[in-house]
Amino acid sequence: METKITKGVYEMPAAAVYECSGLPDIYSNGRLKRESFVGGGNIEESLAENLGKGFVKTILPYAMQDNYDRIKRPRKFISVTLENDYLKAVILPEVGGRVWSLYDKKRRRELLFKNPVFQPCNFGLRGAWTAGGIEFNIGMMGHCVHTSDTVFCTLNKYKDGRETVKIYEYERIRGVAWSIEFYFGTSRIDDFRFYIYG
Repeated sequence: METKITKGVYEMPAAAVYECSGLPDIYSNGRLKRESFVGGGNIEESLAENLGKGFVKTILPYAMQDNYDRIKRPRKFISVTLENDYLKAVILPEVGGRVWSLYDKKRRRELLFKNPVFQPCNFGLRGAWTAGGIEFNIGMMGHCVHTSDTVFCTLNKYKDGRETVKIYEYERIRGVAWSIEFYFGTSRIDDFRFYIYG
């Protein structure tokens, strides 16, 4: 079963995300997210400590992405599509490498929530976050710091003929490089796999 990988564009109505804030994270957005999650200190300290696992105190050295609007205009996002006789997956490197769509061609139905628009809201650690698809997080509560950033994306071909798509980035808060590799397996007709390396 042959997998076809193509680079292209994915167009949808999208609000604009402008330059990052020039101000440092003086409100300690990571701390505020943790406090709202654990109820602002209204529970036992031992429970709050465990509930707070994975939160960061600040998003520095990253800047806030709080400069966006709500006016939707047609926008063409860079896309990478993996496709075989059974499935079609669309990956958007400009939205943190999110799998925006996974379509079952035989059953003729979308398997994910494919948001018809790109509209950031103040929900992520850095502010701008949008709903839809499969988002990847590498261990921080409050969504990945790259969720509205462009991440690196490469197409790979192995000696056995298998072709994959890899997204990757370096996360500066924890000092880790991460990568995720996508490909269609061969064990089942509806087999879509991804592996996370950190």
